[in-house]
Amino acid sequence: MRDQLVADRPTDETEDRSAKNLGSSPSRWPSTRTTFIAVLGAYIALTAAVVLGSPLDVIDRAAAMSDLAHRFPDAAPWVLHYVVLGQRGPSSHVAFVYLAWRAVRQRSWRPLVLLVTALTMLNLTVGTVKIAIGRLGPALTMHPRAVFDGGDIFPSGHTSNAVVIFGVVAMVAVEHRKAMVALAVTVATTVGLSTIFLDTHWVTDVLGGWFAGALVLLALPMTYARLEHWALRMARTVKQWFRPRPTPATWESVQHDVTSDLLTEDAMSR
Repeated sequence: MRDQLVADRPTDETEDRSAKNLGSSPSRWPSTRTTFIAVLGAYIALTAAVVLGSPLDVIDRAAAMSDLAHRFPDAAPWVLHYVVLGQRGPSSHVAFVYLAWRAVRQRSWRPLVLLVTALTMLNLTVGTVKIAIGRLGPALTMHPRAVFDGGDIFPSGHTSNAVVIFGVVAMVAVEHRKAMVALAVTVATTVGLSTIFLDTHWVTDVLGGWFAGALVLLALPMTYARLEHWALRMARTVKQWFRPRPTPATWESVQHDVTSDLLTEDAMSR
Protein backbone atom coordinates (compact mmCIF):
# COMPACT_ATOMS: atom_id res chain seq x y z
CA MET A 1 0.00 0.00 0.00
CA ARG A 2 2.91 2.34 0.69
CA ASP A 3 4.24 1.67 -2.80
CA GLN A 4 0.97 3.00 -4.18
CA LEU A 5 1.63 6.33 -2.48
CA VAL A 6 4.76 6.86 -4.62
CA ALA A 7 4.06 8.76 -7.82
CA ASP A 8 5.46 8.08 -11.26
CA ARG A 9 7.08 11.46 -11.89
CA PRO A 10 8.93 14.02 -9.75
CA THR A 11 5.94 16.29 -10.07
CA ASP A 12 3.62 13.57 -8.82
CA GLU A 13 6.01 12.78 -5.97
CA THR A 14 5.77 16.40 -4.98
CA GLU A 15 1.98 16.18 -5.19
CA ASP A 16 1.83 13.11 -3.00
CA ARG A 17 4.29 14.50 -0.49
CA SER A 18 2.23 17.66 -0.32
CA ALA A 19 -0.94 15.63 0.22
CA LYS A 20 0.69 13.74 3.10
CA ASN A 21 1.22 16.99 4.97
CA LEU A 22 -2.50 17.72 5.19
CA GLY A 23 -2.48 18.71 8.80
CA SER A 24 0.91 20.41 8.83
CA SER A 25 1.19 24.13 9.39
CA PRO A 26 4.04 26.61 9.80
CA SER A 27 5.50 26.81 13.27
CA ARG A 28 4.15 30.33 13.76
CA TRP A 29 0.62 28.89 13.84
CA PRO A 30 -0.86 26.86 16.71
CA SER A 31 -0.48 23.11 16.40
CA THR A 32 -3.29 21.03 14.95
CA ARG A 33 -3.99 19.51 18.36
CA THR A 34 -4.25 22.93 20.01
CA THR A 35 -6.55 24.19 17.28
CA PHE A 36 -8.69 21.06 17.52
CA ILE A 37 -9.10 21.45 21.29
CA ALA A 38 -9.98 25.14 20.89
CA VAL A 39 -12.59 24.47 18.20
CA LEU A 40 -14.01 21.54 20.17
CA GLY A 41 -14.34 23.74 23.24
CA ALA A 42 -16.14 26.40 21.21
CA TYR A 43 -18.45 23.76 19.72
CA ILE A 44 -19.33 22.36 23.15
CA ALA A 45 -19.95 25.87 24.53
CA LEU A 46 -22.17 26.71 21.56
CA THR A 47 -24.15 23.49 21.97
CA ALA A 48 -24.69 24.26 25.66
CA ALA A 49 -25.83 27.77 24.73
CA VAL A 50 -28.35 26.36 22.25
CA VAL A 51 -29.78 23.94 24.81
CA LEU A 52 -29.71 26.15 27.92
CA GLY A 53 -30.21 29.55 26.33
CA SER A 54 -27.83 32.50 25.97
CA PRO A 55 -27.61 36.03 24.55
CA LEU A 56 -27.17 34.34 21.17
CA ASP A 57 -30.93 33.71 21.24
CA VAL A 58 -31.41 37.39 20.50
CA ILE A 59 -29.28 37.12 17.36
CA ASP A 60 -31.14 34.00 16.25
CA ARG A 61 -34.52 35.64 16.75
CA ALA A 62 -33.47 38.88 15.02
CA ALA A 63 -32.17 37.01 11.97
CA ALA A 64 -35.37 34.96 11.73
CA MET A 65 -37.60 38.03 12.09
CA SER A 66 -35.74 39.88 9.33
CA ASP A 67 -37.45 37.53 6.84
CA LEU A 68 -34.88 38.15 4.14
CA ALA A 69 -36.31 35.65 1.66
CA HIS A 70 -39.61 37.55 1.52
CA ARG A 71 -37.96 40.95 1.51
CA PHE A 72 -35.86 39.99 -1.52
CA PRO A 73 -38.08 37.61 -3.50
CA ASP A 74 -36.07 37.97 -6.71
CA ALA A 75 -32.92 36.71 -5.01
CA ALA A 76 -34.56 33.80 -3.21
CA PRO A 77 -34.66 31.40 -6.21
CA TRP A 78 -30.99 32.03 -6.94
CA VAL A 79 -30.01 31.47 -3.34
CA LEU A 80 -32.13 28.32 -3.23
CA HIS A 81 -30.20 26.91 -6.20
CA TYR A 82 -26.85 28.03 -4.82
CA VAL A 83 -27.38 26.36 -1.47
CA VAL A 84 -27.43 23.01 -3.27
CA LEU A 85 -23.62 23.22 -3.08
CA GLY A 86 -24.04 22.29 0.56
CA GLN A 87 -26.08 19.17 -0.14
CA ARG A 88 -24.03 16.04 0.29
CA GLY A 89 -25.15 14.32 -2.91
CA PRO A 90 -24.36 16.96 -5.56
CA SER A 91 -21.24 18.34 -3.87
CA SER A 92 -19.74 14.92 -3.13
CA HIS A 93 -20.24 13.85 -6.76
CA VAL A 94 -18.44 16.95 -8.02
CA ALA A 95 -15.65 16.41 -5.50
CA PHE A 96 -15.40 12.74 -6.48
CA VAL A 97 -14.63 13.64 -10.10
CA TYR A 98 -11.79 15.96 -9.09
CA LEU A 99 -10.38 13.59 -6.47
CA ALA A 100 -10.53 10.67 -8.91
CA TRP A 101 -8.43 12.72 -11.33
CA ARG A 102 -5.94 13.46 -8.54
CA ALA A 103 -5.87 9.76 -7.64
CA VAL A 104 -4.94 8.88 -11.22
CA ARG A 105 -2.22 11.55 -11.24
CA GLN A 106 -0.77 10.32 -7.96
CA ARG A 107 -1.33 6.63 -8.73
CA SER A 108 -2.87 6.32 -5.29
CA TRP A 109 -6.30 5.73 -3.80
CA ARG A 110 -5.49 8.26 -1.10
CA PRO A 111 -7.60 11.23 -2.33
CA LEU A 112 -10.73 9.08 -2.63
CA VAL A 113 -10.12 7.35 0.69
CA LEU A 114 -9.77 10.77 2.32
CA LEU A 115 -13.16 11.82 0.95
CA VAL A 116 -14.89 8.62 2.11
CA THR A 117 -13.26 8.85 5.54
CA ALA A 118 -14.23 12.50 5.93
CA LEU A 119 -17.86 11.90 4.93
CA THR A 120 -18.09 8.93 7.30
CA MET A 121 -16.75 11.01 10.18
CA LEU A 122 -19.15 13.83 9.26
CA ASN A 123 -22.19 11.55 9.17
CA LEU A 124 -21.38 10.03 12.55
CA THR A 125 -20.57 13.25 14.39
CA VAL A 126 -23.10 15.68 12.92
CA GLY A 127 -25.87 13.08 12.69
CA THR A 128 -25.45 12.14 16.35
CA VAL A 129 -25.67 15.75 17.52
CA LYS A 130 -28.66 16.48 15.28
CA ILE A 131 -30.63 13.57 16.73
CA ALA A 132 -29.55 14.30 20.31
CA ILE A 133 -30.45 18.02 20.22
CA GLY A 134 -33.64 17.68 18.16
CA ARG A 135 -33.88 21.39 17.44
CA LEU A 136 -36.61 22.95 15.32
CA GLY A 137 -35.80 25.58 12.70
CA PRO A 138 -37.10 29.12 12.20
CA ALA A 139 -39.49 27.90 9.52
CA LEU A 140 -41.44 26.03 12.22
CA THR A 141 -41.04 28.18 15.31
CA MET A 142 -39.86 31.58 16.45
CA HIS A 143 -38.34 30.18 19.64
CA PRO A 144 -34.61 29.46 19.20
CA ARG A 145 -34.61 27.14 22.21
CA ALA A 146 -37.05 24.68 20.69
CA VAL A 147 -34.81 21.69 21.42
CA PHE A 148 -35.59 18.01 22.05
CA ASP A 149 -38.67 18.44 19.83
CA GLY A 150 -37.76 15.94 17.13
CA GLY A 151 -36.03 18.41 14.82
CA ASP A 152 -32.69 18.02 13.08
CA ILE A 153 -31.54 21.61 12.54
CA PHE A 154 -28.49 21.92 14.81
CA PRO A 155 -25.81 21.88 13.53
CA SER A 156 -26.40 22.88 9.93
CA GLY A 157 -25.79 19.91 7.65
CA HIS A 158 -25.46 22.05 4.52
CA THR A 159 -22.79 24.17 6.18
CA SER A 160 -20.79 21.30 7.61
CA ASN A 161 -20.98 19.43 4.29
CA ALA A 162 -19.61 22.44 2.45
CA VAL A 163 -16.78 22.84 4.95
CA VAL A 164 -15.73 19.18 4.78
CA ILE A 165 -16.18 18.39 1.08
CA PHE A 166 -14.58 21.54 -0.28
CA GLY A 167 -12.01 21.42 2.51
CA VAL A 168 -10.89 17.94 1.40
CA VAL A 169 -10.65 19.20 -2.19
CA ALA A 170 -8.42 22.06 -1.01
CA MET A 171 -6.28 19.64 1.01
CA VAL A 172 -5.62 17.36 -1.95
CA ALA A 173 -5.11 20.18 -4.46
CA VAL A 174 -1.55 20.88 -5.55
CA GLU A 175 -1.84 23.34 -8.38
CA HIS A 176 -3.42 26.64 -7.32
CA ARG A 177 -3.62 25.51 -3.69
CA LYS A 178 -4.30 29.03 -2.38
CA ALA A 179 -7.11 29.50 -4.87
CA MET A 180 -8.70 26.20 -3.82
CA VAL A 181 -8.47 27.15 -0.14
CA ALA A 182 -10.09 30.50 -0.92
CA LEU A 183 -12.84 28.70 -2.85
CA ALA A 184 -13.47 26.31 0.05
CA VAL A 185 -13.71 29.16 2.57
CA THR A 186 -15.98 31.17 0.27
CA VAL A 187 -18.36 28.30 -0.43
CA ALA A 188 -18.53 27.21 3.22
CA THR A 189 -19.22 30.78 4.34
CA THR A 190 -21.80 31.69 1.69
CA VAL A 191 -23.68 28.38 1.92
CA GLY A 192 -24.09 28.90 5.65
CA LEU A 193 -25.29 32.47 5.20
CA SER A 194 -27.65 31.32 2.43
CA THR A 195 -29.44 28.96 4.83
CA ILE A 196 -30.03 31.91 7.15
CA PHE A 197 -31.35 33.95 4.23
CA LEU A 198 -33.83 31.18 3.40
CA ASP A 199 -34.97 30.81 7.05
CA THR A 200 -33.79 27.22 7.02
CA HIS A 201 -31.39 27.63 9.94
CA TRP A 202 -30.75 29.80 12.95
CA VAL A 203 -27.46 31.71 13.09
CA THR A 204 -26.20 29.34 15.79
CA ASP A 205 -26.97 26.36 13.54
CA VAL A 206 -24.58 27.76 10.96
CA LEU A 207 -21.91 28.45 13.59
CA GLY A 208 -22.30 24.87 14.74
CA GLY A 209 -21.93 23.63 11.16
CA TRP A 210 -18.70 25.57 10.73
CA PHE A 211 -17.32 24.18 13.99
CA ALA A 212 -18.41 20.60 13.22
CA GLY A 213 -16.90 20.67 9.73
CA ALA A 214 -13.66 22.20 11.00
CA LEU A 215 -13.34 19.44 13.62
CA VAL A 216 -13.63 16.77 10.94
CA LEU A 217 -10.95 18.42 8.80
CA LEU A 218 -8.62 18.82 11.77
CA ALA A 219 -9.04 15.18 12.81
CA LEU A 220 -8.86 13.80 9.27
CA PRO A 221 -5.05 13.53 8.83
CA MET A 222 -4.54 11.60 12.07
CA THR A 223 -7.59 9.43 11.43
CA TYR A 224 -6.35 8.57 7.94
CA ALA A 225 -2.86 7.77 9.26
CA ARG A 226 -4.31 5.36 11.81
CA LEU A 227 -6.51 3.72 9.18
CA GLU A 228 -3.52 3.34 6.88
CA HIS A 229 -1.46 1.76 9.68
CA TRP A 230 -4.30 -0.63 10.49
CA ALA A 231 -4.72 -1.54 6.81
CA LEU A 232 -1.00 -2.28 6.47
CA ARG A 233 -1.08 -4.53 9.50
CA MET A 234 -4.11 -6.36 8.15
CA ALA A 235 -2.42 -6.76 4.77
CA ARG A 236 0.67 -8.25 6.39
CA THR A 237 -1.49 -10.61 8.45
CA VAL A 238 -3.43 -11.79 5.42
CA LYS A 239 -0.19 -12.23 3.48
CA GLN A 240 1.19 -14.43 6.25
CA TRP A 241 -1.97 -16.54 6.22
CA PHE A 242 -1.55 -17.35 2.55
CA ARG A 243 2.23 -17.76 2.63
CA PRO A 244 3.27 -21.36 1.76
CA ARG A 245 4.35 -23.21 4.86
CA PRO A 246 7.43 -25.51 4.78
CA THR A 247 6.67 -29.21 4.60
CA PRO A 248 7.51 -30.92 7.91
CA ALA A 249 10.43 -33.31 7.65
CA THR A 250 9.64 -37.04 7.82
CA TRP A 251 11.75 -39.68 9.51
CA GLU A 252 12.77 -41.12 6.16
CA SER A 253 14.04 -37.77 4.88
CA VAL A 254 16.00 -37.14 8.08
CA GLN A 255 17.52 -40.64 7.94
CA HIS A 256 18.46 -40.10 4.29
CA ASP A 257 20.15 -36.77 5.08
CA VAL A 258 22.16 -38.27 7.95
CA THR A 259 23.27 -41.22 5.80
CA SER A 260 24.35 -38.83 3.03
CA ASP A 261 26.41 -36.79 5.46
CA LEU A 262 28.14 -39.90 6.85
CA LEU A 263 29.01 -41.13 3.35
CA THR A 264 30.39 -37.71 2.44
CA GLU A 265 32.57 -37.59 5.56
CA ASP A 266 33.81 -41.15 4.92
CA ALA A 267 34.75 -40.29 1.32
CA MET A 268 36.63 -37.18 2.42
CA SER A 269 38.60 -39.12 5.06
CA ARG A 270 39.87 -41.50 2.37
